[in-house]
Amino acid sequence: MTDETWARFRAAARDATDTVFWHPIRTPAEVLRSLADAADELDVTWDQYAVRGPVAQLEDELTEIFGTEGAAFFPSGTMAQQAALRVWCDQAGTCRVAMPDIAHPLVHESDGPRRLHGFEVEHLTTGQELATAGSLAAIPGRLGAVLVELPLRDAGCALPTWEQLTELSTAVRERGVRLHVDGARIWESQPFYDRPFAEIAGLADSMYVSFYKVWAASPAPRWWARPTSSTRHGCGAAAWAGRYSGRRPRPSPRSSGCGSSCHGWQSAWLGRVPWPRRWPRSGSRPARSSRTHPRSGCLPLGMRTS
Repeated sequence: MTDETWARFRAAARDATDTVFWHPIRTPAEVLRSLADAADELDVTWDQYAVRGPVAQLEDELTEIFGTEGAAFFPSGTMAQQAALRVWCDQAGTCRVAMPDIAHPLVHESDGPRRLHGFEVEHLTTGQELATAGSLAAIPGRLGAVLVELPLRDAGCALPTWEQLTELSTAVRERGVRLHVDGARIWESQPFYDRPFAEIAGLADSMYVSFYKVWAASPAPRWWARPTSSTRHGCGAAAWAGRYSGRRPRPSPRSSGCGSSCHGWQSAWLGRVPWPRRWPRSGSRPARSSRTHPRSGCLPLGMRTS
């Protein structure tokens, strides 16, 4: 895209009054005013390091919506997803993870998953191909976790069918592996499946969601564990939030914006037209390495240098 085309695109986006999968652009003043209004509406008090107050209240509301046992607050999705994979890999004793080659952690995180955690990534799919049970079967050896995006953003926000998704979930669990869902756009994906959020989340062992995209809330992603987990607060995710310095003092304003969005999500979503669409599976799969990870557990933060 040329500079001129990019400038025209930004101008058009700035003037748009509605959007298909985002929200109209707001000024900083408008965002701050909306946060103040939300704080008044929800009678928000200050919390300390995201362990009580509006943060805990929003986490409880999310666990109710998604039918999970616990939730953990993270200030960024990058932090949340890497923590999720690290927790599952530590439990499994291997750093091998499988995900699409165009998944967000591989394309948009500056090689962070490998450099910070020593993950060894196997490509679950390539290009616009959507993950299925067959995709997983093509990867031999032990895995610590499998990640799928719903939808696969860089493939044009493509979604697998419900049958493909349930078959993949079953195949992952039959191998004794944890399934993590990048649900940054799960709010937009749900109408495609026409099933409750809890039923979708129940296919995974953990899921990340975002509030600042479709809901126009200040960014405050979450990651949580499924109901059968034996540990509350995201199966160790909260501990990684602290290690990442993600437990910030007084994050109430950010959670207030999300809480206001969460309170009105049902009425706001009523009548929305599902925009995600399926893409046909394409191309043949390349051969994969049968190499397994020789170590037990992942590298500590800062130990990987190449």
